[in-house]
Amino acid sequence: MPSDATLAAFYAGYYGDDDTFVPVTHKQMSKRFSKTVENWWYARNLVRCAAGRSRLLEIGCGEGYLLVALQRTRRFDIEGIDYANGTIRYLRSIGMTVSQGSLIDQHYPDGRFDFAVGFHVLEHVQHLGEFMSEVKRILSPAGRVYFVVPCITHFSAILKGSDWKHLGPPGHLWYFSVRAMKRFMADHGFRVLSAHCLSNRPHLTVLAEKR
Repeated sequence: MPSDATLAAFYAGYYGDDDTFVPVTHKQMSKRFSKTVENWWYARNLVRCAAGRSRLLEIGCGEGYLLVALQRTRRFDIEGIDYANGTIRYLRSIGMTVSQGSLIDQHYPDGRFDFAVGFHVLEHVQHLGEFMSEVKRILSPAGRVYFVVPCITHFSAILKGSDWKHLGPPGHLWYFSVRAMKRFMADHGFRVLSAHCLSNRPHLTVLAEKR
């Protein structure tokens, strides 16, 4: 298992530093268009999944595509966190509330958020039990989580075996099937509302509510 220092160093420059990070507004038109459409769809889906919950934390907000899309819905009071250096300064410059570091580093008060979202986050977390305890603590009663992770039972994972692109530390430390995800959520105090791996992309999606 990689150390805390190894993981922090690995992700700090993941998207480039302050001098080399390129925001989406400066990327090729095709990239901007695809990211805008993709995250518009994700944001609309998250509005539905939130079911009126408005205090949203995106864990692992990365380059901020989803944060921007969520802000445009005008349905959420949004915060984001990420390890990466380059993205944090840019997102703050466009008015986003973002913090650098791990979830535990933030010391949020109990019940601060209604909805926690993480796209391709769980598979990266070193101490997964501790992480989920913290997620539960910062959620209000009946708060929800929405996570997307690589699906180890997806046909692409089965076909490619050890050559599957989602394998291997320090990036990916954990792997889930739908069955394993349902048990994992239940074991950490969440009632699973939906969990599936139905896309042509090897992604497992879970929506769960704090018990």
